[in-house]
Amino acid sequence: MSTAPEEFGFLEKGWQLAFLLTGCRAGAEKVFQESVAEVNSHPSAGDLDRAKFLFFSALRRRSLRYPAVCELTGLVASLHRTEEPARSALALTAQGALSRSDLRTLLDTDKRGLENLLSRARQQMGAPTEDEGGRLTSLHKDIVSSTTDEGARMIISQAAEEIHAHRSGSKISGRNPATIAVGVAFLLLIGLLAWRFIAQGVDVPEEAVNIATEAGKATEDQFAPVETQAGGLADWFALKGFEHFHIPPGLEDLQAAGVRFFQFEGEQIAQIAIVDGEKGRFFIAFPATPLGISIRPEGTWRITQAGKYALAIRQEGEACLMISFQGTKEEMQAFLRSRGQG
Repeated sequence: MSTAPEEFGFLEKGWQLAFLLTGCRAGAEKVFQESVAEVNSHPSAGDLDRAKFLFFSALRRRSLRYPAVCELTGLVASLHRTEEPARSALALTAQGALSRSDLRTLLDTDKRGLENLLSRARQQMGAPTEDEGGRLTSLHKDIVSSTTDEGARMIISQAAEEIHAHRSGSKISGRNPATIAVGVAFLLLIGLLAWRFIAQGVDVPEEAVNIATEAGKATEDQFAPVETQAGGLADWFALKGFEHFHIPPGLEDLQAAGVRFFQFEGEQIAQIAIVDGEKGRFFIAFPATPLGISIRPEGTWRITQAGKYALAIRQEGEACLMISFQGTKEEMQAFLRSRGQG
C-alpha cells in the first residue's frame, strides 16, 4: 500500500468525521469519496489550505444529508447521538482538524458561540469539564480506534494520491498569474470610497453604491485565486451556500482571477475579480430584496459614471449583479453591447 504524503493527513481526520457523523462505514465511504471528487473539481483545488477547508465543508454537508445508521459503540456512539452543530464542534476540536478560525467559519459562529457549542456537546454526552485537554485527547483516540482500520487507510491513501495528482497538474497556485491579476483588478478600484459622495442622485440605488464602496475596501490577500470562466463559478458559490449568483448570457466566458465573500448589513456579498485583456473589472453579486434594492424592469442595466469609474447594475429574480471598472459610462455601454447586453 502506498503512503499518503504527510500534508494530506487531514484526509484521515475527514474519514473519521464522516464515519462519526453518518454512523456507519458505508456512509463514511460514500461521503468521503464524493467530497474528494467535489474538491478535485473545484477551482481552488490547487491551493491545499483552501482545499482542506473546502473538503471539510463538503464532507460535513454530505454527511448530514446521509441517513445515519449507528454502527459505533461507547463514547463515540454517544458523540454521534449529540445534536448538530455541537457534535461537529466537539469532534473537530478533539481531532484538531481545523484552526479555531476555520472551525468558526465552517460552523458559522463566533468565538463565544463556538464555546457554547462545545459546552452543549459535553452536557449532552454527560462529560465533566475537568481536565478538558485530557478528555479531548482521549476522545480523539476513541474516534480513531472506532473508525479507522486498514481498509479505511487504503481508501484514504488512494484519495491522497488523487488530490496530489490533481494538484500537481492544476493551473492554480500561489505563483500563478491569476493571483497577480487579482492585484491588477484591485488597483483599478482604488478610489471607490469616493462613490458614496459622487454618485448621489443618479439612476443607481444608493445601497448599491454603498455595497460598491465596501467592495472597494478589499485587499488582494482576501481573494481566493482561481483560473476559470465566470460562468464556471456556480459550483464554487453553491459549495459556499450562496444562491444569488447569476451571470447573464454573453458574460459567462470572461476570465475570473479571484473570488471572495464579505458581509454587508448582515447579507453575504460575492465579489469576483475579472481580467478581460488588460482591463480589470469586478463583478459583485448580492440578494436584492433583503438590501432593499429593486432594478426594474428585470434584466435591464442601469449605468452611471462615478468619477473615474463606470458602474452597471441589473437584477434577475432575487439576484443582483454589478459590474465596475475604471472607464467611462460610454465605455461601459460599449462593453455591454459587445457582450450582447445592449
